[in-house]
Amino acid sequence: MSEAAAPTVSVVVPTYNRRERLRTVLAPLLEDDGTLEVVVVVDGSTDGSVELLEEISAMEPRLRAVVTENQGLPLARLTGARAAVGEVVLMLDDDLLPSPGLAAGHGQAHQGRERLVVVGYMPVSTRRRRPREFARELYGREYERAVSGWERDPGTILTSFWAGNFSLRRVDYLGLADEIAQVVSGYHEDLDFGLRCKRAGLRGEFDRSLLATHLYERDAAGFLRDARSSGANRALLHERHQEELGPALEDDAVRDLPRPLHVVVRAGIRLKPAALGLRGAAWLAGTLRLFTLERRLAGLVWRVEQARAARAATFGRMREDAG
Repeated sequence: MSEAAAPTVSVVVPTYNRRERLRTVLAPLLEDDGTLEVVVVVDGSTDGSVELLEEISAMEPRLRAVVTENQGLPLARLTGARAAVGEVVLMLDDDLLPSPGLAAGHGQAHQGRERLVVVGYMPVSTRRRRPREFARELYGREYERAVSGWERDPGTILTSFWAGNFSLRRVDYLGLADEIAQVVSGYHEDLDFGLRCKRAGLRGEFDRSLLATHLYERDAAGFLRDARSSGANRALLHERHQEELGPALEDDAVRDLPRPLHVVVRAGIRLKPAALGLRGAAWLAGTLRLFTLERRLAGLVWRVEQARAARAATFGRMREDAG
């Protein structure tokens, strides 16, 4: 009996105001024989993305644009999955540069297999270090730690999920529609989704060969927004998924830190002037091109901002419940 053919793959690319990168991101996908179609969900963009996609699709019929009001990444992905026709949907973020054959590789990973979430590799692009780029290095290091954890224990793929380059059978993705509608908006939406996949009985598989380079960019203001979104949503996820994550602990902010730094972080959490002083020290270190010190101080800033946002979010929900 012959082996089943690899399933067809629809690539879904949600995008928001990244017109300047779309052509670069789409080109390798449209050169891939394993790509049945590319569905770009324009999630409320106002930067000319729609016009660019119309130009490209006039020459490439496999490209389709779906235009929506801004609804956030989880719902934009769901919109793309609903519009897709392939047996597998490959969800690819709009700041990832796909390697040749990425869609075909994802399709082969699902060949003859069911109930699977395939996660590809997304290393952060490298370049010479510059001031105020500590977010790139911190993000890249944290991601590589997650990857090492997945390779040691594949059972952690969905419980420490990173989205951006992952695929499921379309029927499985659409079967999660009600769950996706409840996923948090902002930081850790991927973790929320992964935990819901696990609860639904799917299993995760990481494949380092399914490469898409992350063209990650975040300025200092974006770094602070991410830290605060991370803190607020992480606190909420500990409430939603206590069985998998356990309760949030006050000591999480100083976890794995040397004892002398506990005082610094805790002072920043309690006192806004201390938080501002720590932030100023990190920014100054970057200006002086003391990049190792900048990165280490910025890591403490992340913990402080994350913990302050988690406290505020938890307190806010407690007030709502009391009211």
